Amino acid sequence: MDLVSYNIATLNINTITSTTKINALRTFAHVMDLDIIFLQEVENTELSLPGYTVLCNVDHTRRGTAIALKDHIRFSHVERSLDSRLIYARVNKTTLCNVYAPSGSVHRAERERFFNYTIPYYLRHRTEHTILAGDFNSVIRPCDATGINTSPALQTIIQQLQLQDLWVQLRSNEAGHTYVSHNSSARLDRIYTSLGLRQHLRATQTHPMDGGIGLSAHTF
Repeated sequence: MDLVSYNIATLNINTITSTTKINALRTFAHVMDLDIIFLQEVENTELSLPGYTVLCNVDHTRRGTAIALKDHIRFSHVERSLDSRLIYARVNKTTLCNVYAPSGSVHRAERERFFNYTIPYYLRHRTEHTILAGDFNSVIRPCDATGINTSPALQTIIQQLQLQDLWVQLRSNEAGHTYVSHNSSARLDRIYTSLGLRQHLRATQTHPMDGGIGLSAHTF
């Protein structure tokens, strides 16, 4: 996978269903010239983005995950978790893994199990490069959230897989929070990559967007 010319983003779309908002998403992908998009809280298995192949994993909860790849990008080895919280694919020698972790303090134990067991299972086959992205609904560094929302399990799996948070590498002095409410904020939407991809990164940015939508984007 030649990542030098790829724009990659993770985007929680908060179960948008209206035609107006879907069209806005399509315009956004086009304007940002995104090549690979990791989507969370996907409600519709028939989600269509012109110019992209969209791989969906949506169950009865209607809050699934998807990976959208520009039509020219060839992929293989697609796997979907039964709970719709993870979808996996490969592009050449690069693993793409998109996650939507359980949210809220009441689901902390479920979230830790997701990090301890689900993610390692789907990343059991190592490839040359790995990109793990999505809405983690927790942080590793306390400075990435205004409240206590750290995950020891996530920190462990990131270390075991030898992944890095490229936002921290390039812009650690900025908050970059992607989720903002009336009384809290956090950088929940992140992209982790294997160490070998660090040299290819050209830019990184995050944005909180309307309707609870969060965006993190990297340019390689």
